[in-house]
Amino acid sequence: MRLYKEHYTDKNGKRKKTQKWYVDFSDHHSRRHRVPGFTEKRSTQALADNIEALVSCKMAGQQPGVELQKWLEVAPATLLKKLVSWDILDGQRAEGGKLLSVHLEDWKKSLLANGCDVQYANLQYKRVKRAFAKCGFKTWAGVSASRLQHEISILKKEVYRNVKGKVIAVETEPATVKTKNYYLQACQQFCRWAVMDGRIVTNPILHLKPSKAESEKRAAIEPVELSRLLRATKASPERFRIPGHEKSLAISLCSAERA
Repeated sequence: MRLYKEHYTDKNGKRKKTQKWYVDFSDHHSRRHRVPGFTEKRSTQALADNIEALVSCKMAGQQPGVELQKWLEVAPATLLKKLVSWDILDGQRAEGGKLLSVHLEDWKKSLLANGCDVQYANLQYKRVKRAFAKCGFKTWAGVSASRLQHEISILKKEVYRNVKGKVIAVETEPATVKTKNYYLQACQQFCRWAVMDGRIVTNPILHLKPSKAESEKRAAIEPVELSRLLRATKASPERFRIPGHEKSLAISLCSAERA
Protein backbone atom coordinates (compact mmCIF):
# COMPACT_ATOMS: atom_id res chain seq x y z
CA MET A 1 0.00 0.00 0.00
CA ARG A 2 1.47 3.34 -1.03
CA LEU A 3 0.38 6.89 -1.66
CA TYR A 4 1.77 8.86 -4.57
CA LYS A 5 1.16 11.68 -7.03
CA GLU A 6 1.24 11.02 -10.75
CA HIS A 7 3.48 12.88 -13.17
CA TYR A 8 2.18 14.41 -16.36
CA THR A 9 3.39 16.71 -19.13
CA ASP A 10 1.55 20.02 -19.53
CA LYS A 11 0.88 21.83 -22.81
CA ASN A 12 4.24 23.60 -22.54
CA GLY A 13 6.11 20.30 -22.30
CA LYS A 14 6.93 20.68 -18.60
CA ARG A 15 6.75 17.71 -16.23
CA LYS A 16 4.42 18.29 -13.30
CA LYS A 17 2.73 16.37 -10.49
CA THR A 18 -1.02 16.03 -10.08
CA GLN A 19 -2.66 17.89 -7.23
CA LYS A 20 -4.58 14.75 -6.30
CA TRP A 21 -3.01 11.84 -4.41
CA TYR A 22 -3.51 8.22 -5.49
CA VAL A 23 -3.64 4.95 -3.57
CA ASP A 24 -1.80 1.91 -4.92
CA PHE A 25 -2.55 -1.38 -3.16
CA SER A 26 -2.74 -5.16 -3.55
CA ASP A 27 -5.97 -7.07 -2.91
CA HIS A 28 -6.53 -10.52 -1.38
CA HIS A 29 -5.61 -12.14 -4.73
CA SER A 30 -2.32 -10.18 -4.89
CA ARG A 31 -3.68 -8.10 -7.75
CA ARG A 32 -2.57 -4.46 -7.94
CA HIS A 33 -5.13 -1.68 -8.07
CA ARG A 34 -5.08 2.10 -8.12
CA VAL A 35 -7.78 4.47 -6.91
CA PRO A 36 -7.79 8.27 -6.90
CA GLY A 37 -7.71 9.97 -3.52
CA PHE A 38 -7.86 13.62 -2.51
CA THR A 39 -5.71 16.73 -2.75
CA GLU A 40 -4.95 16.35 0.96
CA LYS A 41 -2.59 13.54 1.86
CA ARG A 42 -4.21 12.98 5.27
CA SER A 43 -7.66 12.37 3.70
CA THR A 44 -6.11 10.04 1.14
CA GLN A 45 -4.33 8.14 3.91
CA ALA A 46 -7.68 7.64 5.67
CA LEU A 47 -9.10 6.28 2.41
CA ALA A 48 -6.13 3.93 2.08
CA ASP A 49 -6.59 2.70 5.66
CA ASN A 50 -10.26 1.87 5.02
CA ILE A 51 -9.45 0.01 1.81
CA GLU A 52 -6.71 -1.92 3.58
CA ALA A 53 -9.18 -2.83 6.35
CA LEU A 54 -11.64 -4.12 3.74
CA VAL A 55 -8.94 -6.28 2.15
CA SER A 56 -8.03 -7.66 5.59
CA CYS A 57 -11.69 -8.51 6.26
CA LYS A 58 -11.90 -10.28 2.92
CA MET A 59 -8.77 -12.31 3.59
CA ALA A 60 -10.02 -13.29 7.07
CA GLY A 61 -13.54 -14.08 5.83
CA GLN A 62 -15.05 -11.51 8.18
CA GLN A 63 -17.70 -8.84 7.68
CA PRO A 64 -16.75 -5.14 7.94
CA GLY A 65 -17.08 -3.68 11.42
CA VAL A 66 -19.47 -0.92 12.46
CA GLU A 67 -17.11 1.98 11.73
CA LEU A 68 -16.10 0.52 8.37
CA GLN A 69 -19.74 -0.03 7.41
CA LYS A 70 -20.55 3.57 8.32
CA TRP A 71 -17.79 4.70 5.98
CA LEU A 72 -19.21 2.51 3.21
CA GLU A 73 -22.59 4.19 3.63
CA VAL A 74 -21.11 7.56 2.62
CA ALA A 75 -18.38 6.40 0.24
CA PRO A 76 -18.67 7.49 -3.44
CA ALA A 77 -20.72 5.13 -5.61
CA THR A 78 -17.91 4.93 -8.20
CA LEU A 79 -15.48 3.65 -5.57
CA LEU A 80 -17.99 1.09 -4.26
CA LYS A 81 -18.55 -0.25 -7.78
CA LYS A 82 -14.81 -0.72 -8.23
CA LEU A 83 -14.47 -2.51 -4.90
CA VAL A 84 -17.36 -4.83 -5.80
CA SER A 85 -15.92 -5.53 -9.28
CA TRP A 86 -12.57 -6.41 -7.68
CA ASP A 87 -14.35 -8.80 -5.25
CA ILE A 88 -13.06 -6.79 -2.28
CA LEU A 89 -16.56 -5.81 -1.21
CA ASP A 90 -19.73 -7.86 -1.25
CA GLY A 91 -22.41 -6.32 -3.44
CA GLN A 92 -24.96 -6.32 -0.62
CA ARG A 93 -22.58 -4.41 1.67
CA ALA A 94 -22.33 -1.68 -0.96
CA GLU A 95 -26.08 -1.09 -0.86
CA GLY A 96 -25.81 1.58 1.82
CA GLY A 97 -24.53 4.14 -0.66
CA LYS A 98 -27.72 4.05 -2.73
CA LEU A 99 -30.37 6.75 -2.55
CA LEU A 100 -33.11 6.08 -0.03
CA SER A 101 -35.65 6.17 -2.86
CA VAL A 102 -34.00 3.05 -4.31
CA HIS A 103 -34.02 1.29 -0.93
CA LEU A 104 -37.71 2.15 -0.52
CA GLU A 105 -38.56 0.57 -3.85
CA ASP A 106 -36.66 -2.57 -2.85
CA TRP A 107 -38.48 -2.64 0.50
CA LYS A 108 -41.88 -2.45 -1.14
CA LYS A 109 -40.92 -5.35 -3.43
CA SER A 110 -39.80 -7.29 -0.35
CA LEU A 111 -43.16 -6.68 1.38
CA LEU A 112 -45.03 -7.97 -1.66
CA ALA A 113 -42.69 -10.95 -2.00
CA ASN A 114 -43.42 -11.87 1.64
CA GLY A 115 -47.15 -12.02 0.93
CA CYS A 116 -48.25 -8.59 2.11
CA ASP A 117 -51.38 -7.11 0.58
CA VAL A 118 -50.69 -4.66 -2.28
CA GLN A 119 -52.72 -1.95 -0.57
CA TYR A 120 -50.77 -2.41 2.68
CA ALA A 121 -47.40 -2.36 0.90
CA ASN A 122 -48.29 0.81 -0.99
CA LEU A 123 -49.58 2.50 2.15
CA GLN A 124 -46.43 1.75 4.17
CA TYR A 125 -44.25 2.81 1.25
CA LYS A 126 -46.08 6.14 0.87
CA ARG A 127 -45.87 6.87 4.59
CA VAL A 128 -42.09 6.41 4.74
CA LYS A 129 -41.56 8.24 1.46
CA ARG A 130 -43.60 11.24 2.65
CA ALA A 131 -41.94 11.37 6.07
CA PHE A 132 -38.42 11.13 4.65
CA ALA A 133 -39.20 13.72 1.95
CA LYS A 134 -40.36 16.20 4.61
CA CYS A 135 -37.09 15.62 6.48
CA GLY A 136 -35.02 16.01 3.33
CA PHE A 137 -33.38 12.60 3.74
CA LYS A 138 -31.59 11.44 0.58
CA THR A 139 -29.18 8.75 1.82
CA TRP A 140 -28.72 6.76 5.03
CA ALA A 141 -25.94 9.10 6.11
CA GLY A 142 -28.42 11.97 6.31
CA VAL A 143 -31.07 10.19 8.39
CA SER A 144 -31.57 11.96 11.71
CA ALA A 145 -33.85 10.59 14.43
CA SER A 146 -34.48 14.02 15.95
CA ARG A 147 -35.38 15.49 12.58
CA LEU A 148 -37.81 12.68 11.83
CA GLN A 149 -39.38 12.97 15.26
CA HIS A 150 -39.95 16.71 14.75
CA GLU A 151 -41.47 16.37 11.27
CA ILE A 152 -43.84 13.62 12.38
CA SER A 153 -44.89 15.70 15.40
CA ILE A 154 -46.10 18.51 13.09
CA LEU A 155 -47.54 16.19 10.45
CA LYS A 156 -50.82 17.24 8.83
CA LYS A 157 -53.58 15.24 7.22
CA GLU A 158 -53.23 14.79 3.49
CA VAL A 159 -56.22 14.69 1.14
CA TYR A 160 -56.32 14.46 -2.64
CA ARG A 161 -58.20 17.14 -4.54
CA ASN A 162 -58.76 17.98 -8.18
CA VAL A 163 -57.11 21.33 -8.83
CA LYS A 164 -57.37 22.62 -12.40
CA GLY A 165 -57.70 19.11 -13.78
CA LYS A 166 -54.82 17.68 -11.74
CA VAL A 167 -55.19 15.49 -8.67
CA ILE A 168 -52.78 16.79 -6.04
CA ALA A 169 -52.19 16.15 -2.35
CA VAL A 170 -53.31 18.96 -0.09
CA GLU A 171 -52.43 19.22 3.61
CA THR A 172 -55.28 20.17 5.93
CA GLU A 173 -55.58 20.14 9.73
CA PRO A 174 -53.01 18.47 12.04
CA ALA A 175 -52.92 14.68 11.92
CA THR A 176 -54.13 12.65 14.89
CA VAL A 177 -51.67 11.04 17.31
CA LYS A 178 -52.69 7.65 15.95
CA THR A 179 -51.84 8.69 12.39
CA LYS A 180 -48.47 10.08 13.49
CA ASN A 181 -47.69 6.78 15.20
CA TYR A 182 -48.58 4.89 12.02
CA TYR A 183 -45.98 6.97 10.16
CA LEU A 184 -43.33 6.30 12.81
CA GLN A 185 -44.11 2.57 12.81
CA ALA A 186 -43.73 2.45 9.02
CA CYS A 187 -40.35 4.20 9.22
CA GLN A 188 -39.23 1.82 11.97
CA GLN A 189 -40.33 -1.16 9.88
CA PHE A 190 -38.34 0.10 6.90
CA CYS A 191 -35.19 0.67 8.96
CA ARG A 192 -35.45 -2.76 10.62
CA TRP A 193 -35.68 -4.36 7.18
CA ALA A 194 -32.59 -2.44 6.03
CA VAL A 195 -30.60 -3.76 9.01
CA MET A 196 -31.80 -7.35 8.52
CA ASP A 197 -31.01 -7.13 4.79
CA GLY A 198 -27.45 -6.03 5.53
CA ARG A 199 -27.84 -2.58 3.96
CA ILE A 200 -27.00 -0.69 7.15
CA VAL A 201 -25.41 -1.72 10.43
CA THR A 202 -27.68 -0.03 12.94
CA ASN A 203 -31.22 1.33 12.96
CA PRO A 204 -30.77 5.15 13.12
CA ILE A 205 -34.26 5.69 14.61
CA LEU A 206 -34.34 2.68 16.92
CA HIS A 207 -34.82 4.71 20.11
CA LEU A 208 -37.87 6.67 18.89
CA LYS A 209 -41.08 5.69 20.68
CA PRO A 210 -44.71 6.21 19.61
CA SER A 211 -46.68 8.95 21.32
CA LYS A 212 -49.46 8.18 23.75
CA ALA A 213 -52.83 8.90 22.20
CA GLU A 214 -55.22 11.02 24.23
CA SER A 215 -58.48 9.36 25.17
CA GLU A 216 -61.28 10.47 22.86
CA LYS A 217 -64.80 11.22 24.00
CA ARG A 218 -67.21 9.35 21.77
CA ALA A 219 -70.85 10.34 21.47
CA ALA A 220 -73.58 7.81 20.73
CA ILE A 221 -74.47 7.60 17.05
CA GLU A 222 -77.89 8.86 16.08
CA PRO A 223 -80.40 6.42 14.47
CA VAL A 224 -80.40 8.36 11.20
CA GLU A 225 -76.59 8.35 11.04
CA LEU A 226 -76.51 4.63 11.86
CA SER A 227 -78.94 3.92 9.03
CA ARG A 228 -76.75 5.85 6.57
CA LEU A 229 -73.64 4.05 7.80
CA LEU A 230 -75.24 0.61 7.37
CA ARG A 231 -76.40 1.40 3.82
CA ALA A 232 -73.01 2.77 2.80
CA THR A 233 -71.15 -0.19 4.36
CA LYS A 234 -73.42 -2.75 2.73
CA ALA A 235 -72.85 -1.18 -0.68
CA SER A 236 -69.08 -0.94 -0.22
CA PRO A 237 -66.76 -3.33 -2.13
CA GLU A 238 -65.00 -6.28 -0.55
CA ARG A 239 -61.93 -5.28 1.45
CA PHE A 240 -59.48 -7.51 3.30
CA ARG A 241 -61.64 -10.45 2.04
CA ILE A 242 -64.70 -9.17 3.93
CA PRO A 243 -67.79 -8.40 1.80
CA GLY A 244 -69.74 -5.21 2.47
CA HIS A 245 -72.88 -6.99 3.73
CA GLU A 246 -70.85 -8.88 6.37
CA LYS A 247 -69.31 -5.64 7.66
CA SER A 248 -72.79 -4.09 7.77
CA LEU A 249 -74.07 -7.07 9.77
CA ALA A 250 -71.18 -6.78 12.25
CA ILE A 251 -71.96 -3.08 12.81
CA SER A 252 -75.62 -3.91 13.38
CA LEU A 253 -74.74 -6.55 15.99
CA CYS A 254 -72.37 -4.21 17.82
CA SER A 255 -75.00 -1.45 17.84
CA ALA A 256 -77.61 -3.87 19.21
CA GLU A 257 -75.31 -4.98 22.05
CA ARG A 258 -74.63 -1.36 23.11
CA ALA A 259 -78.30 -0.36 22.97
